[in-house]
Amino acid sequence: MATIHVYFKEGQGAEEAVRLGFTLFTENGEKFLSINSLYLGAIPDIPDNIIERVSIMESEVLGVIRRQGVYTTDAGAKLTVRTKKYAKDGTLFQGMEGYGPTVASVMEILSLVHQGKIYPVEDWEAPQVPPTNPVRKAFASFWSKVKGTFNNLIKKK
Repeated sequence: MATIHVYFKEGQGAEEAVRLGFTLFTENGEKFLSINSLYLGAIPDIPDNIIERVSIMESEVLGVIRRQGVYTTDAGAKLTVRTKKYAKDGTLFQGMEGYGPTVASVMEILSLVHQGKIYPVEDWEAPQVPPTNPVRKAFASFWSKVKGTFNNLIKKK
């Protein structure tokens, strides 16, 4: 199930949203519109110039496993995917949380992740790369420079 919160700019943004007929909620002094997944296909047309930001939260029981990590788009949207476990029965699910500057940018990144058309920029499932030891790195650099001279000395003996 997904929930989108559309946060409106202070003052005129919120006033315009109310004028357009939206019922707004207030949390920590911010006014927002909440849309749950039952209505995601019918998201109202909201002018981008009155939007401060848009957030999304989605949880779904695992059917298709998406890579855990942070996904981004050129439109400025960011989505974090985490695999979690329900405490009561141990069922695995994936939680997705993100934000963007517009409703379209948030819906786009969610769609791209669902379709498998985008990969995480921070891949939390990538193979671990061992840390580079600075002494080993310095020695490798030194050895690459003197290896030929050292081999020539050995051959002359």
